[in-house]
Amino acid sequence: MEQSPKVFLTNTQNVTGNQTAFSDLIGNTMNSLLAQTSNSKSGKKYATKVAKFDSLRTLYAMEQCTPDLSAADCNQCLTIAIESLDFKRGARVMQPSCFVRYEIYPFYDGKATTITIVNNCSYTVWPGISTISSSVKVPTGFTLLNGESKTINIQSNWEGSIWGRTNCSLDHKGNFSCETGDCGTGKIECQTTSSPNLVTMAGFSISQIEDQYKYNISVEAGYNLPMMATPEGVIGLRCVVTGCVFNLDNSICPPSMSVVNKNLRMIGCRNPCYDAKQCCKTWPKCLSSDYVESSNLFGKSCPRASNNPSDLINTTFSCLSYKTSYKVTFCPSPNMASLFSTPFQTVQEPSSLSAPSPSGKNKTYVTKVVVAIVVPIVVLTLLIASCTSYARWKVMKSLSIDIQNVLEDFTTAESLVYEFSTLQAATNYFSDDQMLGGGGFGNVYKGTLPNGQDIAVKRLSRVSNQGMESFKNEAVLIAKLQHKNLVKLLGFCLTREEKLLVYEYVPNKSLNYFLFDPKKQGELDWPTRYNIITGIARGILYLHEDSRPRIVHRDLKAANILLEEDMNPKIADFGLARIFKVEQTEDDTNIVAGTYGYMAPEYAMNGQFSVKSDVYGFGVLVLEIVSGKKINSKFHPSGVGDLLTHSCSNTTMFANNSQFRANLDTLFRLLTSNATNPTGFHQAVSGSGNTTNEAVYGQFLCRGDQNVSSCQDCVTTATTTDLPKTYCPNRKDAIIWYDECMVRYSNKSFFGRLDTTPSWLYWSSHNISGNTTRFMDLLSNMLNNEIGVRAATGGSQKKFATSFVNYTSFETIYGLGQCTPDLSPSDCNTCLVGAAGGFRETQGGRVLQPSCVVRYEGTLPNGQQIAVKRLSMNSSQGIQEFKNEVLLVAKLQHRNLIRLLGFCFEGQEKLLVYEYVPNKSLDKYLHDSESHGILDWVTRYKIIGGIARGMLYLHHDSQLKIIHRDLKASNVLLDADMNAKVSDFGMARIFVVDQTQDNTSRVVGTYGYMSPEYAMQGQFSNKSDVYSFGVLLLEIISGKRNNTFYEPGEAMDLLSYAWKQWRDGMPLEFVDSTIRDSCSLDEVMRCIHLGLICVQESPDDRPSMATVVLTLDSYSVTLPVPEAPGFVIKSRVSKEIGSQQLSSKSAHWSSNDVSITELEPR
Repeated sequence: MEQSPKVFLTNTQNVTGNQTAFSDLIGNTMNSLLAQTSNSKSGKKYATKVAKFDSLRTLYAMEQCTPDLSAADCNQCLTIAIESLDFKRGARVMQPSCFVRYEIYPFYDGKATTITIVNNCSYTVWPGISTISSSVKVPTGFTLLNGESKTINIQSNWEGSIWGRTNCSLDHKGNFSCETGDCGTGKIECQTTSSPNLVTMAGFSISQIEDQYKYNISVEAGYNLPMMATPEGVIGLRCVVTGCVFNLDNSICPPSMSVVNKNLRMIGCRNPCYDAKQCCKTWPKCLSSDYVESSNLFGKSCPRASNNPSDLINTTFSCLSYKTSYKVTFCPSPNMASLFSTPFQTVQEPSSLSAPSPSGKNKTYVTKVVVAIVVPIVVLTLLIASCTSYARWKVMKSLSIDIQNVLEDFTTAESLVYEFSTLQAATNYFSDDQMLGGGGFGNVYKGTLPNGQDIAVKRLSRVSNQGMESFKNEAVLIAKLQHKNLVKLLGFCLTREEKLLVYEYVPNKSLNYFLFDPKKQGELDWPTRYNIITGIARGILYLHEDSRPRIVHRDLKAANILLEEDMNPKIADFGLARIFKVEQTEDDTNIVAGTYGYMAPEYAMNGQFSVKSDVYGFGVLVLEIVSGKKINSKFHPSGVGDLLTHSCSNTTMFANNSQFRANLDTLFRLLTSNATNPTGFHQAVSGSGNTTNEAVYGQFLCRGDQNVSSCQDCVTTATTTDLPKTYCPNRKDAIIWYDECMVRYSNKSFFGRLDTTPSWLYWSSHNISGNTTRFMDLLSNMLNNEIGVRAATGGSQKKFATSFVNYTSFETIYGLGQCTPDLSPSDCNTCLVGAAGGFRETQGGRVLQPSCVVRYEGTLPNGQQIAVKRLSMNSSQGIQEFKNEVLLVAKLQHRNLIRLLGFCFEGQEKLLVYEYVPNKSLDKYLHDSESHGILDWVTRYKIIGGIARGMLYLHHDSQLKIIHRDLKASNVLLDADMNAKVSDFGMARIFVVDQTQDNTSRVVGTYGYMSPEYAMQGQFSNKSDVYSFGVLLLEIISGKRNNTFYEPGEAMDLLSYAWKQWRDGMPLEFVDSTIRDSCSLDEVMRCIHLGLICVQESPDDRPSMATVVLTLDSYSVTLPVPEAPGFVIKSRVSKEIGSQQLSSKSAHWSSNDVSITELEPR
């Protein structure tokens, strides 16, 4: 038996939790293996064992002797080695005659396992495989047809990568190549020990990094097709998921990184570093890089992604893995992808992630996933630890003064600090499934620490400019508070990008949850409610009187009362709280923040608050508890002249018989008399020529969408009653806001000056549901980048803008912003952006300031009617049509285009969910004898204009230039007001900005609407749509179908008939008889003329949709004399059949129903 030389290798990190229990477990496990190893009957003298440490961690142990040792010598050698072990996260002792090792991850080889590769794409995929380390050979490349799968055998310690190549072919010499890149060998196999440098690659990989196994899907190298990986049997323990690999759309790839084939069709998106300016090199700065924020590619599809090439954990998703089998799927179905749109749930298996360490000693590793271990583990551990320490030092050094102040406020800050990685792991990477709710400028997630303790983690919003102030308040205040009726702060995490507060977990959620839920209300009997009331009272009493810092909460409401298992109440959310000095009784603020309905009048109206403000909120809360009814949470009154708030000067007064009173009365009359101003804004001065210096300055501003009558009523109410008599009598400075207008006066000039105080901030008491980070990002972008910019550049007449953005398929955020028109554009933008920064994750909010107002609402309709389009299962166009409609319509926003609400793609089912349009299609009204009479000329002309504007948007105004290719009456839907909405984008094509035409080998569309060049040669452009519009225009005027038109005694189609009547000077004969006597002759003649110009044979002779819209809106456009239409379709159908077609109510012709029999160009 040889014991020298002896080598020791030890993991430098301690195991968190009960160190003594862990040490005992190591000793007992290793000692229990002694007899098994020494007396092994296999002759190997080798044994392993697994033992549970806690619910998340497992100990793996191994012992081995050289087989030539006796049982006694083996036992002695192992005993000496075991005694030399350090009790860390892992250790090993190596001697010439024996070897011992333990880890908290599986490190010894297991049984062979498998990877099953499935192709769910509608096309062939050629998987490529590269192996980094394995003793088992695997196929390195093969063909996988649509619907096929292939299983390959690997060892459990296999490391390598799998990716999918597309658009591959063999040349005449048998060389294999793919447009998305191959292995560089001219063969389908990949003879390489590392992933090749492909043009674009979404890849799956398995690897071992120090003491961790991981499996990943990454688009670090680019993107060409969606993939998904799922572990078989045992799910990965911790995952980061962005969803990129499921829904990333190549059509939004930045042009500088797009990959196109010889036909200029996009086939993939390159590595971000292909475009140098998109690649970030310094990891801590990559989380908010230009590639993520500025590029449509990841900014929309992968909001949590990073462009750092060595940071795969943040690029797509990365999972700590147990050795297992995997299933890799190309083109996973959306319902499968939805399972992984949030991180996986924690399972009871070992984890090597950092556990919570109140001392803050945990290390965070940033490593590339697909690498081989080629250096000793001790060296690698020291290197990573050194890099981590340096990175942490740099981050902490760069923290702002505010952060340092927070740390200084904690007398035992180090004992309260949690690592960000610890909280990520505890909350399953802030999974939406773990979200408890939102409030106080952040979301709250449930988490579980490795010791089993449940926690609530509040993650402050990054977009709120009040975030740091809220963090300082909650951290400093709650750390000093100790009361059974106040939520307990356990600690915090503070980095450059993240601010998190760690609270005790209160299992019964909020009082709001029980009080206003019909199913939960019954659990609150009177003794329970009384106990809750007294508990809240005791908590507030402690804040006001007994705590060392005297505190005013300022946001007391049911949603901020948490309930323990025994229904004991705990007051939470101190983001708005203020500290009072011992002798201080009240304070005031220029920014009023709180929840509408709970704010005391003196606080809501004048910004004054005190302990009595909390008493008011407590009174409202008590009445809610007693009644079970919620105070009206609507912050936006709906009647004309309904008051929102007002502010009056507390220092400057005037006497009733003073000159100021006379001047003010005159000013009020001036404002009232000018309230009919169409701009909704007026300024006036009264008494400026008096020597008594008693001049008064005033203005009114009506909301930009109000009519003159509403504006006048609102201004009159303010100037005759509310300001002089009710709210601000005898005050020299006052301002009042209504839903419809704002009126202001002062003894000092404020014209053209930016005033942001006083400021009132209201928000709904209902928090938004779902992904609140996305909600706040969308809200911020809409208010700042759209409304703020458009309102600021609105000119001197009206600085007003509105917008909306889809939050989910069924929820829309609506926004409004307005400045007084006397502000400069820069001052207006400053005011709006500053005002919008205070909003929370609630269903509505409003900021009122003297110079501007900002408002938003998020609506979630209940019982909303929808239209579901079910694509044919046996249609060969089904998948392509589905892809077109989802990708196109989701990006379009126009009142004359149908709105897509969502979609379903499962198995053979493909469904599109649209807004419901009650009046169905134009086809129904034009060609149905019962509905025909509803369309008078005024309605038809409005429909024509709506279709034209919708098509103009597609061709010119949309960010994507789109050719519809199937414009017809049945694809024009009519809403309740008979407004036209163009629908059915299954045949549509996207054009690049400078593209004018394209061609196709497969002509699709509807007989009678296709232009000659498209039907005959497959060439299409925006002029193809113009042709279809012309056909549709002539159908609307005549009330007849083009593809079933039959004129007795004549062999001609509808277009030829229109041309004949026009040429013969009898255009009115072409007009529908039901409107012939009531229509506007000028409009009808102009529309027939326009229709004939649109159906000219040469595309160059047809107008653009811009010219069409201009022609319909004015008479300034001179139209050329039309020639004969492009071609005549001579029907061989008998007159009898033609007559039956005309009279049939059920005749619906399409490209699938009718064959073209004869075409005769003219």
